[in-house]
Amino acid sequence: MQRLSNKLSNSNIKVKAGKLFLGSFSLEELAEKFGTPLYVVDAERIKERYIEVYKALSKYFAEFEVAYSYKANHSLSVVKLLANLGAGATIVSSLGLKLALVSGVKPSKIVFDGPSKSSEELAQAINTGVGIINAESFEELLLINSIAKNLNCVANVGVRVNLNIRASTHKKISTGLLSHKFGISPNDLIRFLPKIKKLKNVSFIGLHSHIGSQILSLEPFAKQAKILAKLYSRVTKEFKVPLSTVDLGGGLGIPYEVGASNISYEDYAHVVFNEVKSVVSKEGVNFPKVIVEPGRYI
Repeated sequence: MQRLSNKLSNSNIKVKAGKLFLGSFSLEELAEKFGTPLYVVDAERIKERYIEVYKALSKYFAEFEVAYSYKANHSLSVVKLLANLGAGATIVSSLGLKLALVSGVKPSKIVFDGPSKSSEELAQAINTGVGIINAESFEELLLINSIAKNLNCVANVGVRVNLNIRASTHKKISTGLLSHKFGISPNDLIRFLPKIKKLKNVSFIGLHSHIGSQILSLEPFAKQAKILAKLYSRVTKEFKVPLSTVDLGGGLGIPYEVGASNISYEDYAHVVFNEVKSVVSKEGVNFPKVIVEPGRYI
């Protein structure tokens, strides 16, 4: 039998007399009680990570939202815990919407992402009054506008922009290149702007980007923030669109291997803030509300 190591990254996980404990709970006893396979989640660790993210962002940004990404783990206990801490929610389906509402997340703190939203799911989100729906294409914006018109309301929308940024991660979870199927290019966004401005039942309030998952370098995030801030400034200033929000998605990774980079959210927030501030100060536009969508990190 392989000997258990005491060199564990989570201080709440300990080895006592050759047995593995999570806090005060013996994982061996839990396995005997509930059977295996068994997934055990450390609530204290989730709290620690959420508070770390929140404090890091609050140090730099006047307006921000931590919208926990439900695709990381949408266990009802987990999402309720985060909702009680004040987290918003990033959802990709009607199931996510139901879980967020049941957990007590305010509709205004819900972000609806994803390339495969159905008409029914969009109608539910619009009816609920979610904070923002990030559209993947101009065609999706037309669909949202049509649904909102039928519901006699106006939907808050963002546009997911593909910034053509290569992230240092596995190719299967990299989403920021033009060769990927997600979002539209900045040039296409500019080309579509006159048509977007004519849509009566959508309020175009933000830009969204997500460049991938499990990224252990700050450079791609700095580049993402800079390009997105420049686009935000151009759309706001040159095309007179009153944008208010920049959604940077998620993707900050965690080290699984010894020697891997361990980037804190403080590091992330510092780099992103400096890039956004540099651009909006130079262009003379209002500082946007920043949304982040951490999942795995929390």
